[in-house]
Amino acid sequence: MLHRCVPKKFGCYFEPFLGGGALFFGLCPENAVLSDSNDELIHCYRIVRDRPEELVERLSKLKVSEEEFYKIRAMRSEVLSAVARAARFIYLNKTCFNGLYRVNKNGLFNTPIRCTPLADTK
Repeated sequence: MLHRCVPKKFGCYFEPFLGGGALFFGLCPENAVLSDSNDELIHCYRIVRDRPEELVERLSKLKVSEEEFYKIRAMRSEVLSAVARAARFIYLNKTCFNGLYRVNKNGLFNTPIRCTPLADTK
């Protein structure tokens, strides 16, 4: 629906609230300035862009279980390597309740694990 509102030709695409980036990825503009107030999200996009193979390797080693979820959620992102930080962000987003990114007043991710049972997988 938003695609209909975009002019046929434009210079630089500016996205102040990137989020999932649906419009940006749908348009695939040649020139773009992307931003979001969520530093973890922007960091993750940079790692996806610059170091995708390392990120996929790191993600493939994570186990999907309740125990692993809370262990990873408890980690402080600022002490992790760049790739581990991005992997943590993706892992939590994919395994938490409704993919909801929420932090408490101390900036700590606090969304619980999704309600449906998780299979222990590698």
